[in-house]
Parts: sequence; structure tokens; C-alpha cells
Amino acid sequence: MSIWQVNPKVASKLTLWRINETEFRVTRFDAAAPLLSSPSYILLDKKFEPVLKEMQGQVSWKEAVIHEPLRQIIWENFMDIKITNRLEAKTYDKVDATGLKIWVYGEKYLLVSDETKIALEKLDEGTLQFTAAKSFFAAIKRG
Repeated sequence: MSIWQVNPKVASKLTLWRINETEFRVTRFDAAAPLLSSPSYILLDKKFEPVLKEMQGQVSWKEAVIHEPLRQIIWENFMDIKITNRLEAKTYDKVDATGLKIWVYGEKYLLVSDETKIALEKLDEGTLQFTAAKSFFAAIKRG
């Protein structure tokens, strides 16, 4: 079983500031990607919610609203997700990656099992990119 790092296919430079538990304000504008992350949040497009529902106990989420007041744009299609499972560079290759699994590395890197990758791809429209975690962690170790 493999573990995959998840990123948007087209990177976004959109930067957000958390206003409260469910609202964010744009501090640097760009197009929104289906996955937005920083050390203080991981936002995922709501279209992936059916997959998250299958992973109760591993992940929780709240609806998230992004405000861009200058352009008067409001995005309401995101979930602010909190992931229980954590991976470390030293131990990622020893975890049980069978079934639907989701992890976070650091505070912003989303990682998933093969089965979760397949489930996300079924709901995706080609907007996510999956990279083998082995490569991701090898780059971290080289530092």
C-alpha cells in the first residue's frame, strides 16, 4: 500500500487570514484551488465531503467561507478540515495504509492512502495531483 501527498494541480497563491472559526479573509488574491493549506488551516472543496464521511474518527470538518471584499467575492464551497492522524518522515513507511486513511504532516501537508486517493479521484475533475509520499519524505530528509 502506498501513501500519497495531495496538492492542487494548479498551485494557488491565494493567502487567507482566519477571521473566526468558520470565516476567512483574502490577504493575497489568486484563484481558489480545491485544496488550500497553510500552517493554520487546511481547506478542502466540499465536493470531497462524501469521502471524508467514510473516515469518521480520522478527520472532522466545519464549513468555511472565504471573503474577498475588494472584488466582492465569497467562496462558500470549502470545508476547514482537522486531521487526527499524523505522519512523520521517520515512520511514514511503517504505518498501516490499508483502507480509507488520511494523515497530516507538519501542519499543512495532506497525505492519503491508495484507497482514499481512488475515492478522491472519483469525485475530482482533474484538479488534484497525487505524488508518492516516498518522494516527498526523501526530499525532506535531504533537507
